[in-house]
Amino acid sequence: MEEHRFEQFEAYLEATATEEQRKELERELKAKPNLQLEFEEFRTLWLGIQAVFLKDELDDIHQDLMLDQAKVVPFWRKRSWTIAAILLVLIASAILFFPKESSSKDIYASIHQVDPGLPSLMGLADKPEFDKAMLSFKKGEYTLALETFISLEEAGGQNDTLSFYQAMSMMELERMGDAQASLDQLLTSDSDFIRYKAEWYVFQIQVFEGNYPIAGEWLKKISSNEDHPFRQKAIEIQDEFRFPN
Repeated sequence: MEEHRFEQFEAYLEATATEEQRKELERELKAKPNLQLEFEEFRTLWLGIQAVFLKDELDDIHQDLMLDQAKVVPFWRKRSWTIAAILLVLIASAILFFPKESSSKDIYASIHQVDPGLPSLMGLADKPEFDKAMLSFKKGEYTLALETFISLEEAGGQNDTLSFYQAMSMMELERMGDAQASLDQLLTSDSDFIRYKAEWYVFQIQVFEGNYPIAGEWLKKISSNEDHPFRQKAIEIQDEFRFPN
């Protein structure tokens, strides 16, 4: 977590932020699922620390009330909660400030597999350039494959096969914005098979980008379609990750 986020969250929870600052953070939390997750983690730790110090204050009050009985409380016992609070702060700092891989990328990696591709359409299989591009794609040479798919499209016009393979190459290169643009063309395809494929990979792009509410909407659409080839996989993913929708 960046230092300014730490200060922003702390000011919000301690009610020291201005009204404008509070509203700005609330708008960001609604728009950014990853930021909302960081805030919830921070709030949990913050509440724990507040509870620790409250317990310590109550112990002090109780000790004052017991002075007339001359009951001696060992220093280590009286301050055990303070020590625990310090340790908790140190652990929290390590968790919040130590760089870590985005959870969205981890989820994406767990559900994504390189697509084997679509059957060739419009006689493209008879073109050596297309065969060369497909071979590059199968070998994992996605930059070379993408260049050839784009050249074929420029020479012969756009079609669903080229749009799909371009999108798949872009996804493997983590050019998700460009891949989304290519897949958008396929969401209205006359072919159910191509359209279903496009929906499945658009869902994966949203996961990669951390757009969990949108990913959840696509997952709901896929899992509710009994004819969708990825329906069962979508149900399993929803059961595991519980995307919002």
